[in-house]
Amino acid sequence: MMNLRELTLPTVLPSDMKNRINWVQLGKWLTVVLLAAAAVMVVSYARHVDWHAVLNALRSYAAPQIAVAATLTLGSFLLYSCFDLFGRHYTGYALPTWRVMLITAISYAFNLTLGSIVGAAGMRLRLYQQQGVKAADVARIIGISVGINWLGYAIVAGVLFAADMVRLPAAWDVSPTTLPLIGWALISTVAAYLTATLVFGDRNFTLRGRRMCLPKTSTALLQLVLASCNWMLMGAVFYCLLQQCISYPLTLAVVMVSSVAGIISRIPGGIGVLEAVSIAILAPQLTETKVLAGVLAYRAIYYFSPLLLATLGFFTLEALDRRQARSIL
Repeated sequence: MMNLRELTLPTVLPSDMKNRINWVQLGKWLTVVLLAAAAVMVVSYARHVDWHAVLNALRSYAAPQIAVAATLTLGSFLLYSCFDLFGRHYTGYALPTWRVMLITAISYAFNLTLGSIVGAAGMRLRLYQQQGVKAADVARIIGISVGINWLGYAIVAGVLFAADMVRLPAAWDVSPTTLPLIGWALISTVAAYLTATLVFGDRNFTLRGRRMCLPKTSTALLQLVLASCNWMLMGAVFYCLLQQCISYPLTLAVVMVSSVAGIISRIPGGIGVLEAVSIAILAPQLTETKVLAGVLAYRAIYYFSPLLLATLGFFTLEALDRRQARSIL
C-alpha cells in the first residue's frame, strides 16, 4: 500500500494557525481596498480605448471557438482540482474525492478573481473545516497545493525564458539576458528539487528544527506533469481567444509573466495587469483592439464564468452541510 508521505511536496508545520486565520480576515478588507484602486486605474485607462472597435472584435468570435476555449478551461480546472488530493492523502482525512476536487476548484475560481487570501485560504478554511479538517491541516493542504502549482510554473516558465522565446518591451528597461538567466535558475530549482527527492524522498527529516517530508521522485514527477499541463492549458485558452494570431509560446509567456506581475502588484485577479502586459508584449504584432478583445474574452471564460459556477457550488455545499447537520441532530 502506498505510503501517504509519497504524495506530498515538502510540508512545514505551522506554529501559529490563529494568526493565519486573523490574517485571512484582515485580507478581506485589503482585497476591497486593492480592488477599488484597480478599478480607478482601469477606468482611467478605459477612457482612451475605442470600445466600439473592441466590441466588434468580441462579436467576431464564433461559437466553436468559444466552445474550444471553454473546454480547455474545464480541463485546466479539472487538473488544478487534483492538487488538493495530494494534501488529503498526506493529512490522512477520508474525504470523498469529488468533494476535495470541488473544494479545490471553488477556491481556485475565487482565488483568480479575489486573490489568494480570500480564495486559496479563506474558501478552503471554510469548506474543509465544515468537514472536520483541523485548521493546521488545512494549512498543510494549501501549502502542498500552492507548491505543486508553482513547481509547474517553474518548469514551464523556465523553458520559455531559457529558450529566449520572449522579448520584453524596450520601455521596461530589462536586459536581454535577464529572462534567460531567470529561466535557467527556474530549471535549476526544479532539477534540485527532483534530486532532493532521489536522496531524501519517502522519509522525514528535520531542517532547522522543523519536520519536513519529501515525496518519492515518481510522485514529484506526477505533480510536475499535472501542474505544467495546467499552465499550458491556461496559455492554450488565451491562444485560442487571440484567434491564433500570435504564436503559442509567446501567448503562454504572456500568461506566465502577467501571473507573476499580478502577484507583485498584489491586485486581486491581476485587474489591469494582464491587460497591460498583453498590450506591451503583443502590441507590436497585434492591434491593441484585438489584444483587449482577447483579454476580455479570456477573463470572461477563464475567470468570471468559473467564478459564477464556483459561487453556485459554494452555496450548494453550504446547503448540503446544513442539511447533514440537521439530520444528525
